[in-house]
Amino acid sequence: MKALNSRTLLGMLLGTLLVLLACAPSAQPAAAPAPAAPGAPAAAPAPAKPAEPKVVAEKPKRGGTFTVTGEIFSEPPSLDYARRGGATVIILHSIASCKLVQWDDRPDRPGSIEQVLPDLAERWEELDGGLKYVFHLRKGVKLPNGKEVTSADFVRTWEREVTLAPGGLKNLIRNAYTVVDAKKNLWKPNIEAPDNYTVVIKLSQPDADFLSMMGSHWWALTFEDFYEKSEDGWGEVKNVNNIRGCGPYYPTEYVPASHMRFERNPNYYNSELAFVDKINHRFLFEPNIIAAAFRAGQLDALSPMQNIPTTVAQELETDKTLNVRWIPGAWYWPWLLNLEQGSPWRDVRVRRALALAVDHDAIVKNLFSGRGSTTVLIEPFLSFWVLNPKDMGEDGRYYAKHNPEEAKRLLREAGYGNGFSFELITSSSPSHAVAHPTFEVIFSQLEALEMGVKGKMKILDYGAWGGYPEPIGGIKMSGIARPDIESFVYSMHHPKLSTDRTVAGRQIPSKGKVLEGDAEFARVVKLMDEQKVTTDVPKRLKLIHEIQRIWAQNIWTYYPPVPDSPIITRKRVQGYNPAAGWSGGTWKYVWLAE
Repeated sequence: MKALNSRTLLGMLLGTLLVLLACAPSAQPAAAPAPAAPGAPAAAPAPAKPAEPKVVAEKPKRGGTFTVTGEIFSEPPSLDYARRGGATVIILHSIASCKLVQWDDRPDRPGSIEQVLPDLAERWEELDGGLKYVFHLRKGVKLPNGKEVTSADFVRTWEREVTLAPGGLKNLIRNAYTVVDAKKNLWKPNIEAPDNYTVVIKLSQPDADFLSMMGSHWWALTFEDFYEKSEDGWGEVKNVNNIRGCGPYYPTEYVPASHMRFERNPNYYNSELAFVDKINHRFLFEPNIIAAAFRAGQLDALSPMQNIPTTVAQELETDKTLNVRWIPGAWYWPWLLNLEQGSPWRDVRVRRALALAVDHDAIVKNLFSGRGSTTVLIEPFLSFWVLNPKDMGEDGRYYAKHNPEEAKRLLREAGYGNGFSFELITSSSPSHAVAHPTFEVIFSQLEALEMGVKGKMKILDYGAWGGYPEPIGGIKMSGIARPDIESFVYSMHHPKLSTDRTVAGRQIPSKGKVLEGDAEFARVVKLMDEQKVTTDVPKRLKLIHEIQRIWAQNIWTYYPPVPDSPIITRKRVQGYNPAAGWSGGTWKYVWLAE
C-alpha cells in the first residue's frame, strides 16, 4: 500500500521551486504571488474536516448576505449539467453538493488549488502502483430530505454522467472507464461500492491528475431524489429547487438576466464553515456597470472569472472602500489556426511570422499598463507550470522578441509576399469581448508590416460562436479559464480527444488528422502521454516545459498577450480568494467583518 502526503513533497521542493519562480521575468509593476508546487497525486489519511481558514486574527463572524458577480460568467444554457453541459452550470452543482475530495480553495492555501483536501472521503489509499484508489466516506452526512449519503450515490452519479454526457468527466480521467461499444461511444465507469461507506475506483494506468480531477469543477455528486421524472429514467433538472445535495449552499432563486440566490445548507457536514447566511450572485457583465455597482455599495466582490479591462480595475483601486488584488491572468484567448491544406497557417513560417510581427511587450506595457504577460499553451494563472518564452532561449524567440523584418522575410519565403486576409471568429460574450482591443492592436501591427496581411473580427453571439467546431475563415478564438494543468497539457490538446464534441477536444479541432505526419507534433503527443502518468512533480515539470518549448517553436495555436486578473472586494469581505475556474469552493470560507 502506498500513501503519500501532498504537502510532504511540497515541503521538500519548496526551496528549489521558489528560486525557479523568482527568476522568471515579469512585465507587471507588482508581481502577483505565484502558487507553489502542486502536491503529489495521492494523500495520506486526513483529518475529518479541513482546517478553519486563518486569514486574520479575528474569529470569522457568521451571518449576512454576500453579493458577488463574475463566478457565473454567463447565463446558464440549462440547469442540467450532465444533459447540456456548460461551465456556468456546473458551479451550481459544485456548490450545492460534494465530491470525494475537494480542491484547496482555502484563502490561506499554501500552494496550488490543485492540492486536494478531504470532502466526503475522510481518507483514501492508493494501491497497486496507482491503479486502484479506495476512498473511505464520512458517516451520517445527510441531504435536505434527511437521507444519508452513501457510496451508492457516487456509483449512480458516475453512471448518469457517462450515459448522458459521454464526453465530460470521462475525457479527463479516461483510464477510469472501460469501453463498452466504441462505435456508439459507450463507456462504463470503473467504480464500485463494496459497502455503504467505501468507494473503489480502478484505473487502467497511473494518472498524475486523478486526485485533482476528483476535486475538480468538472463533476459533483448528484441526487435524483430532487429531480423531475424523465422518460430515460435518469431524472432531469428543470429548476433550482432540483439542485440539492450535501454542499455548503444551495440555490433558491434564479431570475435570468438578473441574479441567482443561494442559502446556507443547514445540514452541511462541516459546521465550522459556511459563515454567511445567503449569497446573491448578480449577473453583471458590462465593466462600467460592475464599477458603478461597487461605487454604489451594491456589490461585495468580483471574481477573476469575469475579466474587466485593466483601466477599469485601476480606477477602482482609488476607492478607499475597496481592495483590488492582482493575480496572473485567469483567462487567456488562444487563436485556433486553420491548418488544413491550402490555408496560409498550414506553413509554419507564416505562423512564426505572426508571432514575430506582434510586439507582445508593447501590448502588455501600453494596453495593460504593465499588468500582463505572454504565455504559451498554459494560462498565466498556473504560474508554477508556465515557462515564459523569454526563459526558453532560442525555443521562445518567436514570442520573446518583436522582429518585423524577420516576419517579412518568412512571409516572402513562404510565398505570401503579397499577403493575405483572414477572419477571426469571436463572440460578443463579455469574457471574450474584453480581449477584442488586444486583437485590434495585433491586426494593426500586422498591417504595419506593409505586406498585405489583414485580419478582421467576425463577432457572433456566444451560442453561434460555440457552434463553430473549426476555425473557418482562418482563425477561431477560444476563451479558457481553468485552474488545473491537466486541461492544458492533455485533454484540451491531445489528438485522441479532438474528435469528441466536447470542450475537452476543441483546442485542437482538426489537428488530430491534419498533423498526423508532423514529427514535431508527434513528439508533443508522446510527451503528453508521458507526463500524464508521471507522478513525480519535478520530472513532470520538466516534461511540461519541453511541451511548451516545442509548441512555442511550431505555433500550432497562437497565444496573444494576457492581462493580469483583478480580484476586487469590499474591505468588509474576508476569506475570498477564488481561483480561475468555476467550482465556487471559496464561498464557504467567506465572512463579513461588518
